[in-house]
Amino acid sequence: MARGLGQLTAEKAAILKALLERGFAQDVAAWLAGVNGGRANDVRHGRRFAHIAPAPDGILKAYLQKNVQRFALLVAAA
Repeated sequence: MARGLGQLTAEKAAILKALLERGFAQDVAAWLAGVNGGRANDVRHGRRFAHIAPAPDGILKAYLQKNVQRFALLVAAA
Protein backbone atom coordinates (compact mmCIF):
# COMPACT_ATOMS: atom_id res chain seq x y z
CA MET A 1 0.00 0.00 0.00
CA ALA A 2 1.39 3.41 -0.97
CA ARG A 3 2.00 5.87 1.83
CA GLY A 4 1.52 8.92 -0.34
CA LEU A 5 5.15 9.96 -0.16
CA GLY A 6 6.57 11.29 -3.38
CA GLN A 7 9.90 10.85 -5.05
CA LEU A 8 12.75 13.05 -3.89
CA THR A 9 13.42 15.62 -6.61
CA ALA A 10 15.83 18.54 -6.83
CA GLU A 11 12.91 20.90 -6.08
CA LYS A 12 11.96 18.96 -2.96
CA ALA A 13 15.60 18.80 -1.87
CA ALA A 14 15.81 22.60 -2.13
CA ILE A 15 12.61 22.92 -0.09
CA LEU A 16 13.95 20.47 2.52
CA LYS A 17 17.22 22.39 2.81
CA ALA A 18 15.35 25.67 3.24
CA LEU A 19 13.11 24.21 5.95
CA LEU A 20 16.03 22.62 7.79
CA GLU A 21 18.02 25.85 7.53
CA ARG A 22 15.11 27.65 9.20
CA GLY A 23 15.08 25.25 12.15
CA PHE A 24 12.28 22.88 11.22
CA ALA A 25 12.68 19.41 12.68
CA GLN A 26 13.77 16.85 10.10
CA ASP A 27 10.56 14.81 10.35
CA VAL A 28 8.39 17.91 9.99
CA ALA A 29 10.44 19.13 7.01
CA ALA A 30 10.15 15.70 5.39
CA TRP A 31 6.38 15.66 5.92
CA LEU A 32 5.97 19.15 4.47
CA ALA A 33 8.10 18.21 1.45
CA GLY A 34 6.24 14.93 0.97
CA VAL A 35 9.21 12.60 1.32
CA ASN A 36 10.20 10.08 3.96
CA GLY A 37 12.56 10.93 6.81
CA GLY A 38 15.36 8.81 5.41
CA ARG A 39 15.51 10.90 2.25
CA ALA A 40 15.43 14.08 4.34
CA ASN A 41 18.37 12.71 6.31
CA ASP A 42 20.24 12.00 3.07
CA VAL A 43 19.70 15.59 1.93
CA ARG A 44 20.64 17.01 5.33
CA HIS A 45 23.97 15.17 5.33
CA GLY A 46 24.81 15.80 1.68
CA ARG A 47 24.43 12.22 0.47
CA ARG A 48 21.82 13.29 -2.07
CA PHE A 49 21.46 16.57 -3.94
CA ALA A 50 24.53 18.07 -2.29
CA HIS A 51 24.90 20.47 -5.23
CA ILE A 52 21.40 21.95 -4.78
CA ALA A 53 21.06 25.22 -2.85
CA PRO A 54 18.23 25.83 -0.36
CA ALA A 55 15.10 27.28 -1.93
CA PRO A 56 14.87 31.09 -1.77
CA ASP A 57 12.25 32.64 0.51
CA GLY A 58 9.75 33.34 -2.28
CA ILE A 59 9.81 29.81 -3.62
CA LEU A 60 9.56 28.30 -0.14
CA LYS A 61 6.62 30.56 0.73
CA ALA A 62 4.78 29.68 -2.50
CA TYR A 63 5.41 25.95 -1.96
CA LEU A 64 4.12 26.06 1.62
CA GLN A 65 1.06 28.11 0.66
CA LYS A 66 0.19 25.64 -2.10
CA ASN A 67 0.54 22.71 0.27
CA VAL A 68 -1.42 24.34 3.10
CA GLN A 69 -4.33 24.62 0.68
CA ARG A 70 -3.92 20.95 -0.30
CA PHE A 71 -3.80 19.84 3.35
CA ALA A 72 -6.89 21.91 4.15
CA LEU A 73 -8.80 20.16 1.36
CA LEU A 74 -7.74 16.77 2.72
CA VAL A 75 -8.89 17.67 6.22
CA ALA A 76 -12.21 19.04 4.95
CA ALA A 77 -12.86 15.83 3.01
CA ALA A 78 -12.20 13.59 6.04
